[in-house]
Amino acid sequence: MNLSASSLAAVELCPARAHLPQYPRTHQDAVDGHEAHAVLEAEAKPGELAEQAFALDMASGEAQALPKQAHRSYPEIPGNWIFGTCDVLRIEAERVVIVDHKTGFGFNVEPAASNLQLGYYALCAARAYGKDAARVEIRHASGYVDAADLDILALDAIWERLRAIYAAALMSEQSGVPRVRPGDKQCWRCPCFSGCPAQTTLALALASGVDARELPTLELTPEAVAKGWARLKQIKAVLNEVERAYRGFASEQPVQLGSGKTLGTREKSREQLDGKVALRVLTETLGADAALEAVDLETSKAAIERVIKAQAKRGTAAGELRRVLEAIRAANGVTTKTTHSVEEY
Repeated sequence: MNLSASSLAAVELCPARAHLPQYPRTHQDAVDGHEAHAVLEAEAKPGELAEQAFALDMASGEAQALPKQAHRSYPEIPGNWIFGTCDVLRIEAERVVIVDHKTGFGFNVEPAASNLQLGYYALCAARAYGKDAARVEIRHASGYVDAADLDILALDAIWERLRAIYAAALMSEQSGVPRVRPGDKQCWRCPCFSGCPAQTTLALALASGVDARELPTLELTPEAVAKGWARLKQIKAVLNEVERAYRGFASEQPVQLGSGKTLGTREKSREQLDGKVALRVLTETLGADAALEAVDLETSKAAIERVIKAQAKRGTAAGELRRVLEAIRAANGVTTKTTHSVEEY
């Protein structure tokens, strides 16, 4: 069964995700996050255990803190175990503290109080080290810290929740009829997407033609749009996956499409001026006013934050960013653009 701490929340929504065949893909933000966590691990403070792995026996409730090992590489232990690795563990007199660093944009991250992945870490650490309480913290790249304190009752509730998730996944696997429940949260970057019965069934429907009743465009009503919108999103997800597969195939082997067209790798190049260099050259040759007229200057909070983080002393970046942004606002350097679009909100 492919059930780990990081997939618990998704498996709770879709039990079949724990046992369907997986076709994982590498995402750049995940690679960047891995590199960022390696830096954070090297900067661990005294008394902190970085990249601490745990194992939880779903039959007995026993939790083990595992010895240091390769990244996300877990031992073969007989039994019904779920594994997971927390970013930082700190063991205090009366409690354990779990810290999770979010180095990316934090999409679909549940609050600390209800975050199932952190709840798993807290439960494992508390049981492994004989504590009755835990604190969980999510530290976002922006500097915001979301924290929650968990007492013995909260930890017991997490255990019951984990047992229900495991039982549902086991039932789905053993029944021979996968309990598939598509949805935005559980389908996002799901490694089982390509082989998911719900998605393959929809793909077959698309190949043979979608029933007009599934995507109504005549006699629109709020009810018809609501139903059709949900179906449209699901269809788009399948089409995106199919297109990704086709493009991947064609990148290795060009495909003749007929009518003289080919699907394959095509190299294009065009000159692109470096804004910083152009600004300097134009300032030297035509003057500052002409340079600013010819070169559009743009920035973002994220770009400013990166520069500040690279130069600021440890622990001062968030305060320095606030001061810089306040100074920019005071100098009328902030404008607000209002746009209108139809979207989910």
